[in-house]
Amino acid sequence: MVDKGMVHGRFQLLTLKHMEYILAAKMRCKKLYIGIIDSDSLHVEGGMDRTENPFTFMERFEMIHRALIEFRLKREEFEIIPFPMGRPEYLSQYTPEDVVHYLNLSGEEGKERHDLLKRMGMETVVLWDEDEKDSGLTSAELRALIREKKDWANYIPKSVYKYVMEDCNNRDIKRYIS
Repeated sequence: MVDKGMVHGRFQLLTLKHMEYILAAKMRCKKLYIGIIDSDSLHVEGGMDRTENPFTFMERFEMIHRALIEFRLKREEFEIIPFPMGRPEYLSQYTPEDVVHYLNLSGEEGKERHDLLKRMGMETVVLWDEDEKDSGLTSAELRALIREKKDWANYIPKSVYKYVMEDCNNRDIKRYIS
């Protein structure tokens, strides 16, 4: 078991598949850092597409935090931080020293992230290397279910569903669920 591990993703609606990835990494380290990619427009070349990134950094922080507590992680065992993949020149400013990056290589994004981190000399461990079609429901597919008024509650942690339905103040999201 290593001292510090890290996972990263956009988490543009935290799914149970995301939780599987987060918890698999947590089993391998004492403290887990969860890096939120595309945390704000400053970290994305050309700005952010709100249809693909409807949740703010703070909304994603809240979803992840609540889900980790729901899954019984102790608060001192994790940190949630920005992870500016769109501006790799800043990654070392956000990445803790001596951290092991745990990755899921499904899809081009995961492979590109892995290659970039390796080129930067960061330690990586691949948790899954599967075809994208085998990696489960994506956040984009989940948001489509919401827009189409289909069942979506069973694909996300209960705390995330409650947050989106009751506590989320993002107007972009309200259009999905209203």
